[in-house]
Amino acid sequence: PPVSHAMFINNVVLVQRLMVVVGLFETASTSYITECISTRVGMSLDKLARVFVPLDYVVCTIIIFIMGSSGMEDHKAYETKLLVLEYLAWGNFLFVFVVGALWCAYQYRFLRQHMIRDPLRLHMSATHKPLDSNEVGILFHVLDKVTDKKYDSIIKVKDMVMYVLKQVGQKEVLDSCDDIVAAVLEKIPGKRDTLSLEEFITHHKPIMVEIAHWYHGLNFRDHDEVSTED
Repeated sequence: PPVSHAMFINNVVLVQRLMVVVGLFETASTSYITECISTRVGMSLDKLARVFVPLDYVVCTIIIFIMGSSGMEDHKAYETKLLVLEYLAWGNFLFVFVVGALWCAYQYRFLRQHMIRDPLRLHMSATHKPLDSNEVGILFHVLDKVTDKKYDSIIKVKDMVMYVLKQVGQKEVLDSCDDIVAAVLEKIPGKRDTLSLEEFITHHKPIMVEIAHWYHGLNFRDHDEVSTED
C-alpha cells in the first residue's frame, strides 16, 4: 500500500541515476584522454573504472539499504536520515570524479617521470605497445626541457642522445657516445643535427631503436668479454 512518508528506495534510485552519469562521463573522458593526451593514461582510467565504479556502487547501495531499512517508526527522524543518505549519494558522486581525476594526474606524472628518468628503458618496455603520437610529443617536450633547460621547440640530436645514454648510467655506453650519435644521424634524412616536434614524431622510433641496438650490442660485447676471461 502507498505510504505517507519518504522511503529509502528514492535514494537507491538516485544512486543508480548518478552512476549512469558516471559511466557516460567515464566513457567520454577515456575517449578524449586516449585520443588527445595519452593512450596509457586513458587505458589506465578505463581499467580503474571497471573495478572501482562497480565496487563503489555496490558499497554505496549496501550502506543505503542497511541505514534506510531501519528506524522507520519515527517518521521525522527517518526523513532526516534519508536526507543524510541523499547527501551521501551526491558526495559519493563527487568522490568518484575526484578519484578519477587524481588517478589520471598520477598516471600522467608517472609517465613524464619515467621519460625523465630513463627514456631508453621506457622505449624498450613499449616494444609491444609503442608510444602514441601524443606521448611522443610529451617525450619531445621533456627532452627539450632537460637537454638545454628551456622550451624552444628544438632538440639537438647530440644533446638528446647524450642525455638518454647518461640516464642508462653505464660507462661503456657513454664511452661510445660519439659513435652512437653518428649512427643516429644516419637514420635522419639529411643528417640534420636538430629536430623540431614534427621531425621528432616522424623519426623518434628509428632513433630510439638505433640507440637500443647499440646499448644491447655493447652490453653483449662486455658480457662476452667477461665470459671469455673466465
